[in-house]
Amino acid sequence: MADLVYVNWYATILRQDYFAGEVSRMAPLALRYGATQYKVHINNDDRYKVTQMTWVPSKTAWYRYWDGPEMIEFRARTLQVQTVVKSF
Repeated sequence: MADLVYVNWYATILRQDYFAGEVSRMAPLALRYGATQYKVHINNDDRYKVTQMTWVPSKTAWYRYWDGPEMIEFRARTLQVQTVVKSF
């Protein structure tokens, strides 16, 4: 049974469009790590909230993606424009 992982990203003021684009470019990489699908939702009520949803077969698959080199580089590169809250 697949797990659905929600990552609630919050962009800093005036950088939400840039950050939403960056999340949208990184989300498909989860497929390389075993995810079956992904979605990125830009919240209409909270302009700074971007929700990344990823369906993975296991938590191990999720952490291979989350701790992979691409996501480490992404989080380091966007550190000044984001905050993250994730949940399973």
